[in-house]
Amino acid sequence: MTAGLVVQLALIGTGIGVAVVATRDRGPETVGQAWSSDLVALGKPVAARGSVLVFSSTDENLVDRIAALDPATGRARWTAPASISRIEGDLGQFTPLVVDNGATVVWLTPAGADDTVSVVAADAATGERRWSYGEDLSVASSPRVCENGSAICLVAAADDDAGPLSKVVLDARSGRVRLEAPLRIGSDTREVGDDLVLSGNDETLAAVADDGTMIWQEPATKVFGATADGVVFIGMDSVRRGDVYVGSPVNGLLADSLAPVAQTDLNALVGIRATTGERVWTRPGATLGCPRIAFDPAHPVRCVFRGTVTSGLNADYENFGVTLEGFDLETGETTWSWDARDAWVFTDAFGAGLAARGQSGDFVLRAGATRYVLRVRGETTVLDLGRGPVSAETPATGWCTTWSSRWSGVEWPYACDTAGRDALPSAPVEFGGVRVGDNYVWLDRDGRPRGGPITS
Repeated sequence: MTAGLVVQLALIGTGIGVAVVATRDRGPETVGQAWSSDLVALGKPVAARGSVLVFSSTDENLVDRIAALDPATGRARWTAPASISRIEGDLGQFTPLVVDNGATVVWLTPAGADDTVSVVAADAATGERRWSYGEDLSVASSPRVCENGSAICLVAAADDDAGPLSKVVLDARSGRVRLEAPLRIGSDTREVGDDLVLSGNDETLAAVADDGTMIWQEPATKVFGATADGVVFIGMDSVRRGDVYVGSPVNGLLADSLAPVAQTDLNALVGIRATTGERVWTRPGATLGCPRIAFDPAHPVRCVFRGTVTSGLNADYENFGVTLEGFDLETGETTWSWDARDAWVFTDAFGAGLAARGQSGDFVLRAGATRYVLRVRGETTVLDLGRGPVSAETPATGWCTTWSSRWSGVEWPYACDTAGRDALPSAPVEFGGVRVGDNYVWLDRDGRPRGGPITS
């Protein structure tokens, strides 16, 4: 039986900021830094065939390259053009797709005019092209691995929006088209979950069957219920567990109103029966996940906001507050709760926003797979995603979350201290970076790849 990993966190008071991972076979493991890259990456790196794959860009608006880096030196083994410019609002989920037992990598590359794309696959070790699909695609979703890892699924239209949106399924190894099925739904459509699509022009939510037919179509406001009165649906965050989709709207309401808006109108989290579209449960004011806490379907957490929000020149929050809750995805039942009061750190605000509210010392530090250290208004709480607040010590270093200044919605973890400064990873943890052989690669606060040897 493989030995489990044991994580030991050193205390700040000891002056030793080192955490170690111990295995029964190799003993404690630590990470050193050997190199850093000038690339600015988009999202967490992934590993394939002895290389580390990242999307990067030298442009302020568009991601334009995929690079395969040597994990020991950081030097590029191969690069190729990449594009995700047609997937608005979906950048945070976009990473290179590794399939075919690690032998093949799939991504989007620029095609014809007007920012259209093609789906391409290449040998992960050499970058040599293996197959491609489409010449002038407009995509409504990031490609994703599907059908038990054997296929690539996406929603796309051919000929630069001239054709209808279709559900497309491609064989991951050969690129053979398994399915091209037109979707009978309105325009401005995007995939907002696995086989779940949202039409922006008429705010219709629909579930798609394996053969591309519609299982159900319902107005989004009906699915979300009375709590969604006035919501302007411009997207949706979702996850599926069994026969239930769990989702919260990406809301354009504030863009259309200068009046105060209640958080219970701005946010709503619902459980939706995947086979019928029936609403199973509702949590007004809640979002799927919380800023700075990585969403884990095995230990789901939601932020429940209260108060009102005003946008525009007089932007303001009144009676702001937030409660973190663990919950059951299928039933919506709360499993634990912790009131963070008016903690601005659980919004998307950066340092200036925290400082303006007297909360510049607040932080969220990831200390383990399910454990976070929360510093809110001078008080420290250790939160276990499976159990809620627990009694534990505060580590000297861990992992923070940062957002791209170039691309809206893009975030990644970086090794940090309790002041949010870059730090050396204390252990080669899976949730922070990627391990390739005896090397570990991660991103720093600015999105630049760093790497170093793993020693024990």
